[in-house]
Amino acid sequence: MEGNILILYNKIESNNNNMHFYIIDVLSQIIKDTDNITSKKLSDIKIKMSDIINENKANIELLRNEITKLYNKLKQEFSESKNNIQEIKYSSDPRNPINKRIKYIGQVLNGVPEGKGIMYWKNGERYEGKWKNDERDGKGINIWPRR
Repeated sequence: MEGNILILYNKIESNNNNMHFYIIDVLSQIIKDTDNITSKKLSDIKIKMSDIINENKANIELLRNEITKLYNKLKQEFSESKNNIQEIKYSSDPRNPINKRIKYIGQVLNGVPEGKGIMYWKNGERYEGKWKNDERDGKGINIWPRR
């Protein structure tokens, strides 16, 4: 979807550049040879410019549709992830290293961190990033307390 947006934008930009070069070329021809300008030549110029403009209108409409689809997809993903945000508080059992955690705020699946979230530890450390089955997974940032 994002690729289509870039392709359509580049087509529109290319058409605009082509139209500008075409207009400059036609104007320079008219200036050089005003005696030989006929209504047929002017009509051909008008038709070509209309074609370029109509192609741009079609591409702009396609671009608008692609951007709307992307917006709706992102809106839905955000809504789904926002609804899945929970807070988990951990007990303070010192024999279990997992319980050196204080709390987790983020996405949860089956009662454990899964997705994006922030984990806080008793020593002031926190991890902001992705989780899978209660383990750090993928990209994230570990933040250590100042001492």
